[in-house]
Amino acid sequence: MGVAGLYIIDGVDIYTTFGAVFAKGSYDGLFAYPTAKEPLQNNWFEQDGLDIDLSELYYEPKNVTIHFLLSSTVSVADLITKRDGLIALLNGAGYRRVGLVGYGYSFNLRYVSSGSPSVFGLYDNVLSGLEFDAEFVMDDPLQMFKASDGTLRIFDKTFDATFGSSGLSFQRYAFHLVNNGTVSLDGANLKEYGMAAKTLAGTALDGDTLKEPLIRSFERLSGTIADCSTVAMKKSSRELQLSIIAIGASVSEILNNYCALFSDLTVAGHRVVTYGLLGKTFNCYYQSQSDLSLTDMRLNSEICMMEFTINLKTIN
Repeated sequence: MGVAGLYIIDGVDIYTTFGAVFAKGSYDGLFAYPTAKEPLQNNWFEQDGLDIDLSELYYEPKNVTIHFLLSSTVSVADLITKRDGLIALLNGAGYRRVGLVGYGYSFNLRYVSSGSPSVFGLYDNVLSGLEFDAEFVMDDPLQMFKASDGTLRIFDKTFDATFGSSGLSFQRYAFHLVNNGTVSLDGANLKEYGMAAKTLAGTALDGDTLKEPLIRSFERLSGTIADCSTVAMKKSSRELQLSIIAIGASVSEILNNYCALFSDLTVAGHRVVTYGLLGKTFNCYYQSQSDLSLTDMRLNSEICMMEFTINLKTIN
């Protein structure tokens, strides 16, 4: 599949117009799950964990960095002219409509700023390239999960474990993890999403951490006086980091299951995460995502893979 027509900003094909493409890492911010605003909660000393309202989660806007890579076979001056034209397009009034045609997604982004350009690959002043970063804000962080009418979509898991019975030779490590998945979300094994837990970490795996009682300290008294005799000490809320690897036979399949996981993570109420190897169960809620890496999301790839970490917090 050619590059022309893949990257559209406000209806302009930036490759045919400016010789520009999105460089590696540009998709990470666009496709990242948003960070949840902290729900209303009380951390009562007399109660384990949190008294928390999980009837609905709300989200922070997303910061998005797009790495633009421009090329020219004419001259460095031609590169600068193309960059200036692209910046002028980004500087227009309103939101920029950024379309990734091959992936089937478009986003409304608010342009903020761009960094200094870096020119490379010069040879007799031709066959050169220029790259720079542009910063955007996605004020509506749920765009990826919405239908055309603005309502949140319902995504069904569609993972094909046989990869179309094609007998592909792909990364055995990822395939082994998915087929032998030991982590479940609300009773659904992650392998139903074409995913598996690479690692499970965080203070939730440690021994219990107790809430700190009322402590008094006096200048003319060594040590402190802790009020811990009236009630049994209660457990604090703890954190859980779930590092995930996802595979799929196509870009559309892996992104669909990726969206399905977010939808299931963020429905009303707490999530029950079960770790089969340790026989542990955690009642928790979604906080944020980190370390998203679209390891291999080429449109012509026979297998696609992505990795990311889900950050959760226990409620009891």
